[in-house]
Amino acid sequence: MKRVIPIAILLGGMIVVPVHAAENASVSTLTTAEKASASTASEEVGLAASEALCGQSSIAGYRLEHGNVISGSEWVYIGAKRATKNTDYTIDYTSGTLYLMQPLSSDESVRIDYRYSEKDSAATRTGPSLAFSPSALGGNMKMSMLYATHSADSTLGAGAQDILTYGMNATTKFGSSTSLTSMIYMSSPQTSNRLAITSSTKSSSTTATKVKNDRMIVQSADMGLGKVKVQVGYQDIGEDFAGFNSMRDSKVTEDATLKQLEKEAGIKRMSMAAAVPTGDAAGLNFSFGRITDEDNNYIVSQAFGYNTGLYKFDFSTREVGADFDRFDDLRESDRLQFENEAGMRRAQYALKMGAGKSGISDNLNMTQISDGDSTLTQRYANLDMGAIKLSADVRTADTGFDGMDALSSDERARMSLMARKMFDPDTQASAVTSTDKANMADETGLDRAGYLMQVKSGEVNTWMSFMNVDSASGDLNRSAMRIKGRKFSLYFNRHSIDDTFSRLSDLQTTEISNFGDEYGMSRLGAGGTFTLGFGELALNAVNIKDNDGAGLMKRSIDLKNNRLKLHANYQNIDSNFDRIDDLSDIDQNDMIDGTGYEWSDYSINFQATSALNVDSYIYNAVNSTDGETHDQNRLSLKYAPNQNATYYTMDTNSINYGEGKFMDSRSVGIGHKVTRNLSLLTKLAHVRTHSDNSSMAGTLGFDWTVGSGVTISGNISNDAGNTDGYQRNRKLAINGLVIKRFLLFNDVTLGTGINTTNLKGSRSTSDNAFKLQTNVMGSGTFAIDNSDKYNQNTGLYNTSRIIKYESDKNKSKLINISLLEQYTVTSSTTTKDKSSYSANVKVSQNTSVTYKDQTTSTHSSSATKEVAETVFSANHAISDTLTLTGDYTRQINDSSEEWTHIMGMGISGTLKNKCKFELYFGISHLTDGSDNDYSDVFKVKYDHKLDANHYITLSAQKRSSLDAAVDDDEGVTVGTLQFRTVFD
Repeated sequence: MKRVIPIAILLGGMIVVPVHAAENASVSTLTTAEKASASTASEEVGLAASEALCGQSSIAGYRLEHGNVISGSEWVYIGAKRATKNTDYTIDYTSGTLYLMQPLSSDESVRIDYRYSEKDSAATRTGPSLAFSPSALGGNMKMSMLYATHSADSTLGAGAQDILTYGMNATTKFGSSTSLTSMIYMSSPQTSNRLAITSSTKSSSTTATKVKNDRMIVQSADMGLGKVKVQVGYQDIGEDFAGFNSMRDSKVTEDATLKQLEKEAGIKRMSMAAAVPTGDAAGLNFSFGRITDEDNNYIVSQAFGYNTGLYKFDFSTREVGADFDRFDDLRESDRLQFENEAGMRRAQYALKMGAGKSGISDNLNMTQISDGDSTLTQRYANLDMGAIKLSADVRTADTGFDGMDALSSDERARMSLMARKMFDPDTQASAVTSTDKANMADETGLDRAGYLMQVKSGEVNTWMSFMNVDSASGDLNRSAMRIKGRKFSLYFNRHSIDDTFSRLSDLQTTEISNFGDEYGMSRLGAGGTFTLGFGELALNAVNIKDNDGAGLMKRSIDLKNNRLKLHANYQNIDSNFDRIDDLSDIDQNDMIDGTGYEWSDYSINFQATSALNVDSYIYNAVNSTDGETHDQNRLSLKYAPNQNATYYTMDTNSINYGEGKFMDSRSVGIGHKVTRNLSLLTKLAHVRTHSDNSSMAGTLGFDWTVGSGVTISGNISNDAGNTDGYQRNRKLAINGLVIKRFLLFNDVTLGTGINTTNLKGSRSTSDNAFKLQTNVMGSGTFAIDNSDKYNQNTGLYNTSRIIKYESDKNKSKLINISLLEQYTVTSSTTTKDKSSYSANVKVSQNTSVTYKDQTTSTHSSSATKEVAETVFSANHAISDTLTLTGDYTRQINDSSEEWTHIMGMGISGTLKNKCKFELYFGISHLTDGSDNDYSDVFKVKYDHKLDANHYITLSAQKRSSLDAAVDDDEGVTVGTLQFRTVFD
């Protein structure tokens, strides 16, 4: 049967064919959807619809309410006359678009009755587009045009608008090196002109969004002007542009491109870049870019570069408007950095020199970040001359600059790495952690400078560094040097910290561990290691002084070879040096014990033969104030002739405690190593003391190592010379790491002990203890502690049962939790239960909130007392030395049925003389159900550390009445004056 081809539309002298009108041509040209529609026309009845369409004075497509019209089901009336298909009209069944062969005036109408497929009918659809297929015009231009309508959602009811999208996508080449690419599209709302006479579509209460006329223009040009290359870009996407659905359906470009353009609706872009060669390996380049949102907020960037082949210079600036907030919609990979710099201007300068024939490479950089009123400046440089390498990193900031968060991740990583290299020049970038970079934000108000030089000459490497951290109140300075050769290594370091420098806790992690809390002190350290013909020798020396001239000096010598291990130590600590707790040294406790003493000690371990080992220790200490002397001499011999299976020991030990007090001991023993992990030991000892007491004791014991972490030990000893008569003692202990990991628990450690003493044949005392401790999921500590003590002579029995959990105490954690359950027996008639729960939440850098709930129940034969206390408190650090506290406390005495409510505020801190103080005042409300009592409470405390050995504490406190009721030994108002001294 002969078919009639629809009349083509003439547009500007060119033939434009409705893309989906091809169903009126031969069957072979039908689309897949149309073939499916035609094949199912006889199988599917569909749903009925009837519409009246107003004339548009054109033959353009008239949109029906539904798509996927069943082929042949339509009845079309133009006026009162039934129209004939392919003579009066054509129809695109898939999109539901009617085309008339003659224009229809606006006072005329078309009525159409039809049926459509319910299962294939889409709520929104793009009608057939009038478009050029991509084609080459003259070989230099490729262009495609779009004229398409996207139907409104029919469920939106009256007021819904179709979107007409039209425009073109074109690429034009001019010569061999210039091209212009354009995407220009317009979107316009169109009245649907549909009056549904009969429809199965349910009306919607949703109001249709009103669409405005808008445009999208995206253009880019690549131009070659001889050797000069220029790129220009322009983008203007109206915030009301609504043509993306039609563009996506018509596949005018990649979906990913359309998706990004749609995100940037309302954003304008302008860009230009150029490259100008000035020689074979030289040239100029510059670029400019501007991004503007719908409110004219902007991001402006520009760059300039010059490359000569020997060196390269780059300059760039970027300014981000303070009110620009469309960062998430941008395509730039560093848009998050843009957001950090909102309201700021960044300028960067970089000069890089290549190695060339000179073998020298250089890299100089400067960055300035300004918020308008203040500026942060960074300068860093690297100079590599082969044998000599220099690095410098300097950061300065105006007093009011608080935008450390504006530094990029790379900038923070570079400064963190430089801080680490001040202590270890071999540190690699991988050592910098996310915590290091995050801590850099705490350095607001600090200027920092670091310089590093490395010199390599043959087998000798020399490293020198200098660093300075400058705050508004004081400075920190450090210098260091290390010389390392094949058989030796020498080091020297020195640092001094002003006593007004209060920012140590804000520095990098590696700096905090090396500086401790040594403000107001200077430290000098030197030493080295040497590989000599007779062994390895190590020398170390440390001098520390505070601002008052007090300090300490330490010297050590270590010598080690196959037979000999020698350690010599000399230490002198001034009696008025009271800053040991602030040092970064790990042996603080030992130094505290030696305050005021000049001491030396020597330990020697000598393997005289393969069977004989000599171990000796000599100690001498003199108090520099009163001349009091302490000393010790110990000598141990171990003889193992049978490949260490059986060995013999002899020990002598003489200790002078000073003030005429001494102890001398002599012992001999025989040990046998049953297996590699099990040893038996028998010992006989004689002890004599200054009080003319002497005793003879024998001991039989064993040590057994089970696996790699648990040790079981036990012994039985008899003492025949004790002043109380014959005494026997038995001990058994199990200690160590039991399980490395089990479910949520890590590092489960166990500690147990049983100790009994028999005096004159009857049991006198018996002690046992059990303790289990483990980490929970790596962020907290869980412990169980149980102990029992019984003294037969006094009849006293003491028991303690404790279950405790503490979360990670890291101050950077958002929340810290502590839980405690304790049961104790303090006498045969008294028991006490205690429950305590607390949580500390970090609200901000300087503010935290604490909740604590504690209940204590005391049971005795006469009465039961139960006291509960709940505390809410908030703490705010005003400065590094001053803290403000506000709290609310509720106390309940169950036995007396009394309630107390206390509200108060306090302030605590440290004075310039390092004395600690606390002031607190509050209001207490006591009620017993019938009477109310209001009173004030207060607390005053002053704690002064006179020196390392003397403390004075003055305190006065007026407590609540309920507090006084809990503690029968004290009244409501309590005052104390304490003086403590340390005696050695």
